[in-house]
Amino acid sequence: MINICYIMSLSTAMEGFFFDGDNRVFGMPAFAHVFFKLLSDKKFNHIYVLLFINREKFRRDSFDISVPKPFRRKIMVKPFIIRNKMHLFLMLPLCICYGMFLIKKHNIDILYGHGSIGALAGILSLLSRTPNIRRLYGTFLYKEANKSKCHIFIRHPLEYLAFALPSKSVIITNDGTHGDLVYKKIGNKRAKLVFLLNGIDAEIEKKVKPVKFALSPQYLSYVARIDYWKRQHLAIEALAILDKKGLGIPLYIVGPVINGEYFIRIKKLVKRYNIEHLVHFTGAIPREEALYVLKTSYLTMSLYDTSNLGNVFLESLRMGTPIVALNNNGSLDIFPEDAYCAIKSDNAAEVAKAIEQLLLDKNRRHTISKKAKLYAQNLISWRDRANVEIKLLMEGANIA
Repeated sequence: MINICYIMSLSTAMEGFFFDGDNRVFGMPAFAHVFFKLLSDKKFNHIYVLLFINREKFRRDSFDISVPKPFRRKIMVKPFIIRNKMHLFLMLPLCICYGMFLIKKHNIDILYGHGSIGALAGILSLLSRTPNIRRLYGTFLYKEANKSKCHIFIRHPLEYLAFALPSKSVIITNDGTHGDLVYKKIGNKRAKLVFLLNGIDAEIEKKVKPVKFALSPQYLSYVARIDYWKRQHLAIEALAILDKKGLGIPLYIVGPVINGEYFIRIKKLVKRYNIEHLVHFTGAIPREEALYVLKTSYLTMSLYDTSNLGNVFLESLRMGTPIVALNNNGSLDIFPEDAYCAIKSDNAAEVAKAIEQLLLDKNRRHTISKKAKLYAQNLISWRDRANVEIKLLMEGANIA
């Protein structure tokens, strides 16, 4: 029986789980598939969670923990409310002391650190000799890979340590942000690098559920959390260009607001272009409903500024929804270009041109859809993908 300590930051996908007793997940499948499998796996006795909460991001009246009833005997959560980065660094000594207390009192077998705060797992491992595994969901550090290690550490100390500290394994998502190259530069050479592409739900179309609001008969979609680097503004600007040509088509932007200032900005953009009748913000909706919007779209888009090899891209391939995607930094080089509509520039005019061509060319849409589904058959399932991670955790805890 394994006792595991999760060290993680709160995501919008898991907010309802930790505070509202809601076992639905609003995104983050790479995290959720492993997490829920551990909750149901009898080989894992207890899961202790050190949960770091950004107070500015989550403006709740209460941060009282309330996980779903079926899991209350298995999971214990210690929240740390953080105001900003400086506050986080001031809190770290207290967090380390609490972590050491937890390891000793509850006989923790393996520390499992997620994201940049997962560096804390490496620190606690050094102090307690408890094995640790760290999990990174891509990285922004590739933009500074040509800088010195000292420069990277000073600017991004926690993310640097999440790569550099000793570990049984460092698991990095192959999302096109070149985490393997960053690891080669600053990673701990004695730790095993596990570089994995995200999984895909083999039965994804069976899990689709209709939305609880009216959709237009034909529409475009953009499924992503609303944040500057997700760049919903490019889709809006492209739609404005199309509207001027008489090709206006409704656009549904699906996802929770992460960056409030950016949300205000893109709403002003919609008003400036006078396309309020075309652009619809759904906010956060259950994953099954988001998949419905994606599946029934005329076409969808992924125009992020770092990499577009994410879940939306893979899910669109699996369901055969034509996707206009920006192949930046070579993030989509492993995919055949006849399985999606590739653009090379983050220019709204080029996005509009790609959309226009697909809107007017039914045969090309059909070909892309067919090729996408065919290619997606080669992708690993989420079940197998999660099993890889769980096996590493068991090996790390010396229980094979």
